[in-house]
Amino acid sequence: MLSEVQDNPFNSRVFFEDEDVKNLASSINQLGLLQPVKVRRKGTAYELAYGHRRVRAARLLGWTTIPAEIAILSDEELFALSLAENLERDDLSDYEIGLSLSRLHKNFDKSYEEIGSLIGYSKQHISNLIAMTKLFNEEDLQRDPTLRDSLREISEHHARLLSRIDNGEGRANALHLIVTEGMSVRDLQRAMQKLGGWFYAEGPGPPDHPATPKRNSEENDISQIRRLLLWEYELPHTGDFQRFAHFHNFNGDFSIVPSYRPTRLYQGEDAYLEEKNWFYSVGPKVKARIEEMKVRFYGEVALALLTVSYDENGASHKAFGSVLFVKRRAWRIVHEHWSNMGHSDPLP
Repeated sequence: MLSEVQDNPFNSRVFFEDEDVKNLASSINQLGLLQPVKVRRKGTAYELAYGHRRVRAARLLGWTTIPAEIAILSDEELFALSLAENLERDDLSDYEIGLSLSRLHKNFDKSYEEIGSLIGYSKQHISNLIAMTKLFNEEDLQRDPTLRDSLREISEHHARLLSRIDNGEGRANALHLIVTEGMSVRDLQRAMQKLGGWFYAEGPGPPDHPATPKRNSEENDISQIRRLLLWEYELPHTGDFQRFAHFHNFNGDFSIVPSYRPTRLYQGEDAYLEEKNWFYSVGPKVKARIEEMKVRFYGEVALALLTVSYDENGASHKAFGSVLFVKRRAWRIVHEHWSNMGHSDPLP
């Protein structure tokens, strides 16, 4: 019975994408379950060795039972099976692999050499992956949950560069920049050399690079806020809504008063859907430029006042905007209010 199946407490997969589970459920509904899950007895219930997404998909379909193989497994064997199955599918992020290897090392007293023999990785590769889990402590991750999501998006090669940044805030800024910009390892190397003052807010500059003077903190913040506002208009042309959503506070108290509809305040889910609709239906048709911008700071809150010119379908117009930001490691947009300043004649 599915109601008796419990998650593997040693599961190497930390994150499950809802969309992936929905797609799997659709496939199972059409083709059936092609491979049973594997479980071990745990009291009156069963613990999964592997097949977590299959179980989630089956529950989504309303199944009450699922085909399963029952095995006698120790904790270590349960852990190893889960890790091996996910590595074989090649669908774990480097960060998730690092977390699993760290648990093998700590919980089961496995040396890096023993872990390497178990999964076919070199000792150095094991060391690099485990080091990735130490970029931020648990307090950092609790304070800024977006750090975990961002860590999933980068490779252990990115992580090795991030580890050179001693300042915690600079490391977090660099991590978010990698994800929002889709930076390669080479891109990150170049950025750390050119923008050392931003990444190294305290202490020396990057290795093999002259020490970089600390940039004015407010100047840095203004630069970041301007970049986010420019991305507001550039990203719809790429279709990358995930990156767009990353610097909006959609999971919190985001709200917006748009200029292209009758004046109304959208909040919560309505605001998210309104922005998503604009991103896909309006944004790609618009070319915009910021003509004026002033930023006022109130501690960890910033208010950007700006005038933006738009070119759309041969016509141009301007809008005045007030955009409210909150700093949670990186700046996030929490509210936008836009007002039209009038249209001009079609462009020649």
